[in-house]
Amino acid sequence: GKPPPTMADRLGRYAEVLMRRGRTSEVEGLLLESFEVERELHGDVSGSTGERHLMLAGFYLGQGRRGEAMGRLEAGSSLLRSVHGDQDRRVRIVVGELVDTLLQDIRSARDGRDRELARDLLSGALGPAREVLGEEDERTQSLVELAKKLGV
Repeated sequence: GKPPPTMADRLGRYAEVLMRRGRTSEVEGLLLESFEVERELHGDVSGSTGERHLMLAGFYLGQGRRGEAMGRLEAGSSLLRSVHGDQDRRVRIVVGELVDTLLQDIRSARDGRDRELARDLLSGALGPAREVLGEEDERTQSLVELAKKLGV
């Protein structure tokens, strides 16, 4: 049968306790299990599932696993946008974090002379930045300036 409705939350809280105690080797498994329970309970298109993506993204960022973190950040922000809309406060925060991370990666790629990677990352960041944060946001303006410099 289905897991109990509180199972995902309990697993997530236990993972947070272990993280505070420095037992990171056990945390990822609990977070992944929490994510799977959430998906089983609420499906792939719920805000709760989006939040579980974000919990995993935070863990991966803390472990220096940027690639995995970015995938979870993108999936989580996309889910939250579809469920709550672009003007939701939480959506704006998450998209801001995503754009901040992408800005770092774009600048690193540009400085490392990998202009193609910088352009690809920029293309993925510019849409959500404009749609959610708006043209007046300093991060969006930074992306627009980088786009001009990279010829996007």
